[in-house]
Amino acid sequence: MKIPRSNFMTAVNDRTFLPLEREHIRMCIQRQLDIIIQQEKEVILSPVEKNVVIDNVIDLIEFAPPDTALYSVSGCKKVQQKLYYVLEKSLLSLLRADLLE
Repeated sequence: MKIPRSNFMTAVNDRTFLPLEREHIRMCIQRQLDIIIQQEKEVILSPVEKNVVIDNVIDLIEFAPPDTALYSVSGCKKVQQKLYYVLEKSLLSLLRADLLE
């Protein structure tokens, strides 16, 4: 039995996705962070603080191959989850620091 090849199947089969490099992941994080800052008016970060948050998120992303760590294993899929984790952790640190003062 031969299955007819639909336009959808052709489109799906003809798409090639290249792995995302560290710089692409940085752009994904920046874009997601900008969305959060725009939606959550109480989130205010200086450019330096933004870079620290982005670097902390990148540290949580898995890159491969092990010898070069050039490509993200999961693309941008896990960026939002990791970003919220870093922001929550940072907020808790700030609250603890305020309590100790």
